[in-house]
Amino acid sequence: MNSKTASRLRLKLGTFANPRLWFTPRPNLYLWRAVKLTRHGKDWVPVPDLLYVSHERLPADWMQNEACPISPDLVVEIVPPGQTFGEMTEKATDYLAAGVLRVWVVNSQAKSVTVFVPESLPQTYRENRTIADPLFLDLTLTAEQLFQPTGVLG
Repeated sequence: MNSKTASRLRLKLGTFANPRLWFTPRPNLYLWRAVKLTRHGKDWVPVPDLLYVSHERLPADWMQNEACPISPDLVVEIVPPGQTFGEMTEKATDYLAAGVLRVWVVNSQAKSVTVFVPESLPQTYRENRTIADPLFLDLTLTAEQLFQPTGVLG
């Protein structure tokens, strides 16, 4: 996992996630949070690079030191060295089958974001193409913006 890319993503995605939730005891954008899902009929607890859950969907009694108990609105996976895009595509398909609404596969080398949604072909975004999604109406982000340095040390 590329921590610089994950940190950059968190900062950039924070522009559409409700900013005031960043300073509450229950934020809605998480880095490296396990999530309880089911894959091929068995329990599956993956730890995506980043996940977003709408604050309204989180159970009031959920403890942040536990795995997320519901399917996220968005899971982001960054293609690590040694893993193929095909392997990441298979994982994205597993996330969708488990009820995740959106999966982004971020490829730092190709400077691209491939968005997977249920019952649709994946869309790959590069350069100045805006990542448009009806689930995240306030999101105005391009792949180029995502890969620009943010000034974050790491």
